[in-house]
Amino acid sequence: MNRAKQIAGKLAVGGGALSIGILFMVLGCGGGGSATADAWYSGGSLHRATAAEWKMASYSNRLATSADFAAKLATSNGRNVTIEELKPLAVAMEVCISQAAQGAAADKMDVAFLAAACDVLSKPR
Repeated sequence: MNRAKQIAGKLAVGGGALSIGILFMVLGCGGGGSATADAWYSGGSLHRATAAEWKMASYSNRLATSADFAAKLATSNGRNVTIEELKPLAVAMEVCISQAAQGAAADKMDVAFLAAACDVLSKPR
């Protein structure tokens, strides 16, 4: 889990919104369309949230936050993804974090830590 803690620190840094540089990189990879306020990947605000806050948030907020995490993890691993490639990664991340956040025992856990753990656990060994 030490690797997950390192990744979680990187995911939580930056205040919460997907950085403009990463957004342009993702959009510039042939993603097509523009980043509008109602896009599925816009408006995530749960980057520094706890699992309890995650559970109370809307699906669209959880998905957009998961998109930010997935894009950050992909680019930190040297992978450029299009918006079309990002969506299944974001959906899988949202499902993983939501499953990890189940139960009262997880309520105080940081969502960024759960995202990092999901990333570590999803990689082939």
